[in-house]
Amino acid sequence: MLSVYVKEQRPYTREELQKFLELGESSFLPFTERLRACGLLKIVSASGADGVDGQTEWEPEAFSEWEEAGQEPGVFAGWEETRQEPGAFAGWEETGQEPGAFAGWEETGQEPGVFSAWTEPGRELPSGLGGSGAGIFYRGQIRDSRRYVFTFVGILQAGNRVLKCSPKYIEEEEPVREMKQILKVLRRYHARRQTVSIYEPGGREEVYNRLAVMLYLVEDYLEHGVYTNWHPVTEVNGGGEVLWDPTINETVALMVGGRPFYPELLTEGSNSDENDYFRRLHKCIVTECSQALEDAGLTELLELEQLYETDEQLKELGDETYILYRIRRELGVQFDDRRSMILGLMDTYIAHRHMPETGSGLYLFGTNHFEQVWEAVCAQTLGNCLKKPLGMFLEREHGSYNKEQTLLDLIERPLWRYKHTGSVTRGKGRLVPDLITIYHQEGERCFAILDAKYYRIRLERGRVSGQPGIGDITKQYLYQLAYEDFIQDMGYDRVQNAFLFPGCGEEAEYLGRVELAMLASAGRKGLSHIAAVRLPAVRLYDAYLAGREEDPAGMLACVPDGVLERV
Repeated sequence: MLSVYVKEQRPYTREELQKFLELGESSFLPFTERLRACGLLKIVSASGADGVDGQTEWEPEAFSEWEEAGQEPGVFAGWEETRQEPGAFAGWEETGQEPGAFAGWEETGQEPGVFSAWTEPGRELPSGLGGSGAGIFYRGQIRDSRRYVFTFVGILQAGNRVLKCSPKYIEEEEPVREMKQILKVLRRYHARRQTVSIYEPGGREEVYNRLAVMLYLVEDYLEHGVYTNWHPVTEVNGGGEVLWDPTINETVALMVGGRPFYPELLTEGSNSDENDYFRRLHKCIVTECSQALEDAGLTELLELEQLYETDEQLKELGDETYILYRIRRELGVQFDDRRSMILGLMDTYIAHRHMPETGSGLYLFGTNHFEQVWEAVCAQTLGNCLKKPLGMFLEREHGSYNKEQTLLDLIERPLWRYKHTGSVTRGKGRLVPDLITIYHQEGERCFAILDAKYYRIRLERGRVSGQPGIGDITKQYLYQLAYEDFIQDMGYDRVQNAFLFPGCGEEAEYLGRVELAMLASAGRKGLSHIAAVRLPAVRLYDAYLAGREEDPAGMLACVPDGVLERV
């Protein structure tokens, strides 16, 4: 079993993937296409690899033979620009076809201008452009110009390969400590929603996730022990309920003061059979699951105790057909909830036991929407007041507000007015902020409008990349505008408007702010500019796992006073 770390949203070359995943030419394309079909991998052009998913996440790669010429990304020294259309270079003669068609580069039969080697920068390549023909012509060789980008956070098992996918903001190549914590966060997040990510297209495999089954079986065993069938027995002076009829009929009573006294009471009891078939089966499967997790390098990562409960092999209990027959017959007479669950999982495990060996299995523990996890973490740990009744935090009475209302209720819905009669219909949509929190800082009350953004932002002098888009910025201004009356009526002293990004530091860091003058001047007194704050993700994850809140005032103390808008 091969176990490696990969990073979400990092653009890998074909050569890099083949090397550390030990994939040959014949197995590379089926492997990547399978991940891609399940939404776990994207393929983008090399010139747009620094703009994955519309964000400039990664610097353009500097190649040993392609020195940047200080031109646009993707234009390198050694490729002289001609005075022709963009994309036409010296030494590549036009063929007289449509612009962008060059000698030796065949069209793929798709839209004009789309070639086996070229696509629009940063855009995912069509699935029809897979294969060895895709590349760029350089010094007489064809090289794969594409980049392969993982879009998943968690653990991914594909055949006999295990990929440990870390979030994009983590810098370390093998972040063991961080991944341990993130996997705990994912387990808590999924447990709250009772969901498990499953990707196995077609047939019965749609409902099977091998990693999830193995983890459940091992964790349940550690918590509740081995599967046990209890058989009723009659005990003498046991701790169970007294069986009076057998006691009276089968034991000798002593007369004390004219009343019978029974020195030996027959009581209800139970015992287990150490050689019970399902007890032995459970131990075999749990031992095998634990060993598989250890071989994949996941026991330490998931902080699980390795189990070695038996020397017995599954084959000693019968072939798979016989084992499945025994399990299903037992399910028909078993009414205990936990034992029924374990039987069902053992049935599933045995039925799919050899899928990884054939390379057909694709099993996950994690998510390809980690931004939702980051939003949930921020909302819980920073005390989201958005859906709480106003009565929980109102500090003054005001006739315009009902204590049963929530802050979300205060945001108006659109009204549609019919042209002839003027009758009004209220629309269903409304603005919904990520997170509203209210806190005290240095004796002043602050109303904070926060948006958790799972971006890898870089804000430097004269340069910004990986930032939220214009839609996100305008919405933050509109959220403050929507609460302008409430903020004024409640007498808050300051308004905080901020984007919250995950980071690896130990303390929160103020990165800067974003301004949009036409909206900043809206409202009665103008609106607060939007701060960019990088939060210590490890601290927030600790709080999330412990079910406690962090102090928003402490987290946002890094924001300078000049960025906070005074009411």
